[in-house]
Amino acid sequence: MSAEPCLDVVVIGGGPAGSAIARLLASWGHRIAVLNRPRAPTRGQIESIPPSGRKLMQAIGVLSAIERHGFPANRGNVVWWGLADGRDETFDADGASHGLQVLRPELDALLLREAETAGAEILPATVRSVSCEGSDPAQVYYETAGTSQSVRARFVVDASGRTGVVARQGLRRYDPAHRMQAYLGLWHHDGAWPENYGDRTLVETYEDGWGWSLGSSPSARQVAVVVDAATTRTSRGPIARAYAKELDKTRHVGASTTGATLERVWACDASMYTATIMAGPTFLLVGDAACCIDPLSSFGVKKALASGWLGAVALHTALVDSSRAGIAFDHFTRREHEVYAAERARTLEFAEQAAAYHPSPFWTRRALARDTANAVPDVNALLRGPDVKAAHERLRTADEVRWRWNHAARLVPYSVVRGHEIIVEEAIRTPLTPLRYVAGVDLLALGRASQDGRTVADLFDTYCRHVAPVPVTDFLRALSVLVAEGVLVPAPFAAGSSTPA
Repeated sequence: MSAEPCLDVVVIGGGPAGSAIARLLASWGHRIAVLNRPRAPTRGQIESIPPSGRKLMQAIGVLSAIERHGFPANRGNVVWWGLADGRDETFDADGASHGLQVLRPELDALLLREAETAGAEILPATVRSVSCEGSDPAQVYYETAGTSQSVRARFVVDASGRTGVVARQGLRRYDPAHRMQAYLGLWHHDGAWPENYGDRTLVETYEDGWGWSLGSSPSARQVAVVVDAATTRTSRGPIARAYAKELDKTRHVGASTTGATLERVWACDASMYTATIMAGPTFLLVGDAACCIDPLSSFGVKKALASGWLGAVALHTALVDSSRAGIAFDHFTRREHEVYAAERARTLEFAEQAAAYHPSPFWTRRALARDTANAVPDVNALLRGPDVKAAHERLRTADEVRWRWNHAARLVPYSVVRGHEIIVEEAIRTPLTPLRYVAGVDLLALGRASQDGRTVADLFDTYCRHVAPVPVTDFLRALSVLVAEGVLVPAPFAAGSSTPA
């Protein structure tokens, strides 16, 4: 590959985020190259993808290939979160919906093949440096097959995960309360693991951390523990000894290895972090290069796929209309920060629950670590507010009231995804933040459906038929916001008439 001609996008890293963004952009007609550093399969993690990840796989165009591969099903979790008795959290009691248990080297190779099939060029390479300052094309310097080369592109995507080829150039910000280390062991069972473990993730807290166990086949499981990184950095001795010491502190996760053989063990960073800047004139950070959430969430692969999908939409927008590049990148950045803040809040809740049972330094420090530096507007706080709750109760008990659009309602510009592009439309102005969607319901479409004055039942029927079918509970949540914010007001009735005046 020579420095000429200039490509549209160079993607650094061939994990889920990098492959997703490469496949989509290539399928939309852009010139894409992926510089992927081969990784040792012996250090490959086993990860889970929740059932909701299927929608993303379908949008990226890889669902059929993933289902054909035959990854084992994941049907939920067995959790000992400060509890002596495990809690079975099944995704679907009927078994109709299930997630997947994936070995990352296998998943990554599959996704790279899908990107190549779509037209992206895949090149085994180690990136040495990136120049992406100003508005000139980015320049990427790399090594492949023992030779040094470079390539130019209108945009460079850092999808290199924790390596953060671009992100580590002063953009990464670690969460000081969540500097963590993971020890991972691969275990093999000559027969088969107990049946109740086969399609479940085992999760357990203990005084100094937490552990999990997840299978990639009937005979292989990965058993891991997550501990404080500051403590483990000062420890000495073989990794296997430190791993065994932590595993012995668990009751259930450690016991799950009974009768199995430990094949290998390794350690890796499990810290949480985000980036001060997610995008620039010629670069974009996606996946774990942009932000990394607590592995406890089990949403790591799903988050990476979502980041890759939205990153592709943002870059496509910038490539077809440079005047919207800033809007597209701002939209992508806002969403990445929202995802990180939401997952950080979930981590805090989990830590508070664990600290109630384990009043140890590991858990109490995390339970008290509020994140003010990365705070974003909490839409859920609006939904929990007294005005929305009062509006919800009013809607439930006064179905015959007709509602109409309040023409004094304030609308503000807001970026949204439409097809493969990000455009500016309008959103409802609230004291907290502009809102266009609540629980997947389009507030503007719902509000405008009420312009002729409709009852709650009429509005629900009209929205489901002309916009999209939604659960009635989500519909009522969205309608409650419109009423609470004064966007919808009661429509007066004319005397002797069944229709609004």
